[in-house]
Amino acid sequence: MERVEEKEAIVLEVEGYKLFGVLHLPLKGEKVPGILMCHGLAGNKIGRFRTAVTLAKELAKRGIASLRIDFRGCGDSDGDFCEASVKGLLKDAGASLNYLQKHARIDPYRLGVLGRSFGAAIALMAAHSHKNIKSLALWAPLYNTEQWQEAWRIFHDVHTPAKVREQLLSIEGQQGSPIFFEEFFNVDLAPTLEALADVPLLHIHGLKDSVVKVDHANLYENKRSTARATSKFIKIPKGDHHFTHKNDQELVIAETVNWFKATL
Repeated sequence: MERVEEKEAIVLEVEGYKLFGVLHLPLKGEKVPGILMCHGLAGNKIGRFRTAVTLAKELAKRGIASLRIDFRGCGDSDGDFCEASVKGLLKDAGASLNYLQKHARIDPYRLGVLGRSFGAAIALMAAHSHKNIKSLALWAPLYNTEQWQEAWRIFHDVHTPAKVREQLLSIEGQQGSPIFFEEFFNVDLAPTLEALADVPLLHIHGLKDSVVKVDHANLYENKRSTARATSKFIKIPKGDHHFTHKNDQELVIAETVNWFKATL
């Protein structure tokens, strides 16, 4: 097997949680750009169909480092998913960006962030806080929480059975907490996107996405219409939330690698 990258096992400690990750580094280059990957809610650093692993390898081939990390309560990292909070996930992302910025092989002025699904919201908020992000890529991101407001209303209805409430807090078979969802429904990305108007943004969404409907992509496109930096929107005709089809995965990875290569 041809060696195309160096890999380092990473352990970060944030608020007492050990976060486990993998840093992919190009074989050549003194200082290289670095990307943080933010997985989706209840996801992990590998990604469905190992898309995060494949993306990291392809980025390394093109001279770009990337950090895949499990946020608290996910994958190999400490904590249970029911302990996760939006504030906590943001702290995990911030610590990961700080790690990249300080790494000897990473150019601290050429950092990017990739986020998928709710991880895209974390990516955007982390990029806004960090102030030094030069490029963004979003896979099937939510824009707001209106799509799930009715389910949240049902959860708070006193007549809703306890079993139904429990099901409403379940994501990918894992149980979230009411505290997390209280924070979730207070997320407002509009001012965050306005603050990131000078950062190039790639947005990829499947037209067949039933988890985060393509309506969110239309809202992003409208919001970015006045952005000063370049925006690129790709809608995959038969794409679902997880980009299940192999050709869709290949398209998403190729577009993302080319995007970061061009903008970093």
